[in-house]
Amino acid sequence: VNNAGVFHAGFAEWGEGVDAYRRTLDVNTLGAIRVTRKYLPLLRQSGGRVVNVLSFASRLAIDGYSAYCVSKYALLAFNDSLRREMFRFGVKVISVEPSCYRTPIAQLEAVNRLQDKVWSESSQSVREDNGIESVENSKSSYARQVGRARDPNEVVDALIRAVITEEPDVRYQCSGILAAIIVSFAELLPICVFDSFLAVCLSV
Repeated sequence: VNNAGVFHAGFAEWGEGVDAYRRTLDVNTLGAIRVTRKYLPLLRQSGGRVVNVLSFASRLAIDGYSAYCVSKYALLAFNDSLRREMFRFGVKVISVEPSCYRTPIAQLEAVNRLQDKVWSESSQSVREDNGIESVENSKSSYARQVGRARDPNEVVDALIRAVITEEPDVRYQCSGILAAIIVSFAELLPICVFDSFLAVCLSV
């Protein structure tokens, strides 16, 4: 089970260079890939399974969290490729995809401090063009998501099913009704329409 992860908040041009992307990818994506590659020989021999904890952000890129979304999209691609590669060996590759849950990674104060730090490291032109209100709006948006955070036992239950069920699902989506609707609409609506729909959903 690959569950290690870090969170990064801040718009794509905030901060200094691409260090935030590098750190987030190194843990969320490359960390899972390294561990999986290490144990694949044993998994092939035993007919075991790989469970990757992805995210709501694996299916839907949200403004203000691009580094995190990039890392989870990349892990989804690895997960899907590996599942197809391992099929002939009888190794099951499963994704568990939570939305926002009450875990340490979602602590509001810590994320607010992170956004302040990234903003302070941004160039003067970025700060002038975006305005301090962009930071406050981002914090408010995240606070709304945290306010809807769910009981993490739902994710634990999904992980248990992924590990012990004889014929597990390929994907376990853990989310509330709103998140499930948003992901479904992302696949149905024209992009320009969906972007407006998503903006409304994240503002309430």
